Amino acid sequence: MAAFELAQEARANAQDAHAIAQKAAELAGSNESPDYSEMIDNVCWDYNGSIVKSIVNGDNLTLIYEAPKEGLSVEVGTILFEGRMDGGYLEGQARLFKTGCQAAIYDV
Repeated sequence: MAAFELAQEARANAQDAHAIAQKAAELAGSNESPDYSEMIDNVCWDYNGSIVKSIVNGDNLTLIYEAPKEGLSVEVGTILFEGRMDGGYLEGQARLFKTGCQAAIYDV
């Protein structure tokens, strides 16, 4: 898929994210716990000029680079984030990339 097509898909997914946020707002204050896993599995997002894809497996969430922006020192498929969704919370480890250095991993 060309970068332009990925960007178009990312914009469409931003609209989906808005719908997700609206649903979350509706559920705020209720005892119902939203299940976002089906809504965000295999979805592409624009992240700082790169396209990343979310992969959901049960409560686990992984974000990988689908189309890194030009000049970024990562390859397609490189993991940006790995974590776990627990109710309304997300925790895990993210990676920060700098040319010439190994990825810096930090807890989020």
